[in-house]
Amino acid sequence: MPKINWEELATEVGALSDRGEAGGSEYARKALAAVLGDAEIVSAVHTFISLEPGAELARNVLRLLRPGVAMQECHRVFRSSSEIGERQLAVALLVSAADRTALDWIDEFLDDPDSVIQSWGAKVLLELVFEECVEETEIETLLEKAEHHPNGDVREMARTARREYDLASKSE
Repeated sequence: MPKINWEELATEVGALSDRGEAGGSEYARKALAAVLGDAEIVSAVHTFISLEPGAELARNVLRLLRPGVAMQECHRVFRSSSEIGERQLAVALLVSAADRTALDWIDEFLDDPDSVIQSWGAKVLLELVFEECVEETEIETLLEKAEHHPNGDVREMARTARREYDLASKSE
């Protein structure tokens, strides 16, 4: 007997409504995240941050699903942990698992006193550019900040992001 009620799951993730049924990978990601459940997703975040066996698989599952609860947990750990390694790995995980939601946190990462967190924050921004999650106009202020940042890694990632947009505009 099946354990998943597909009709209920489709309704829960917004793929089924009065107007009909929709499909696509975004609905599939939401459905898989719902099947896993928030507790397992948060556990995957902590498996990665603790570098436990299975950490790489956990990171890749979170990359595939990009669940909001994982991003929120990474941000919570970044803000609340007293362990610098945990804070660094929480931001590092966002490079793989973030969507445009993380855009609101990049300023915080760039302002952090830790240079590793600054660099990971810039990598989150660069990944959002590579994944085509953001337009250049909406991140202009962040790009300018990164281009003038005291951390050379941050400046280099800002230059790479600009080049990516330049290449994209030339190919249009």
